[in-house]
Amino acid sequence: MARGLSSSPSEQKRVMTEYVATRWYRAPELMLSLNEYSEGIDMWSVGCIFAEMLGRKHLFPGTNYLNQLQLILSVVGTPSESFIERMGAERVKTYLRQLPMKEPVPLDKLYPKDKCHSDALDLLGKMLKLDPKERIAVGEALAHKYLKEYHCVDDEPLCFPPFEFDFEDIPFTKDDLKARILTEIKQFHTDRLLILSPVSCSPKELQSSQISSTQSSAKGKDKSAPKKGNIPVSSLKLVDVRQKMEQNLKRKKEKEENKSKKSKAARRQSENKETESKAG
Repeated sequence: MARGLSSSPSEQKRVMTEYVATRWYRAPELMLSLNEYSEGIDMWSVGCIFAEMLGRKHLFPGTNYLNQLQLILSVVGTPSESFIERMGAERVKTYLRQLPMKEPVPLDKLYPKDKCHSDALDLLGKMLKLDPKERIAVGEALAHKYLKEYHCVDDEPLCFPPFEFDFEDIPFTKDDLKARILTEIKQFHTDRLLILSPVSCSPKELQSSQISSTQSSAKGKDKSAPKKGNIPVSSLKLVDVRQKMEQNLKRKKEKEENKSKKSKAARRQSENKETESKAG
């Protein structure tokens, strides 16, 4: 999502790299070092997805940075001089000025009107404007006549509060990052437990400190979570809690062995009865 939606003025001034979006859906302003970022970045991506829905194939399947830019310009046309002047990098300006002039390709040539509604092509064209200032806004897109049948002003979910990215500016220490990574691992590996214990402890002591993660979560308290200002995060040990798994495997093996023994005993009994019957 475009960081331009943030209410923070400092966030608006932050320069984003082209890698904030997947290449095939990347807005041209990100690739051309145009330091004017807004929700238009997201509208371009939506337009690329909409084009896929209409044509059943990717519109700009670039293989690299340059190829991606060439594919975009081959459809939307080369930028005007006033647009080029807004670029932040001189090398980008030089490259664009060297390109031969090309007019935008009419969308009805890419998507014939007998297969695509003219209103759909009108909306797509407004989503894929090269200049983000000319690109249709989110509210305008929702109110477009092509979406009139599906759009309801009274049923329009909004996000409150807006997304904030202040966490990116927090000066985490190395130990803080370790704690967060280990906490994240713990959420996905229920058979593992984070134990707060000194690095110098023996394997036997470490083994004796193992606690079932199931029991810990049942109590509703996660005593194993690292706490800032307590034992250094560098002393955390990631311990495999395998006892329960081993017990389950042992029970399963015993059950299979008992089943096999019963089957053999029943087979022997059947054979004995058959032998006695023949002898009689």
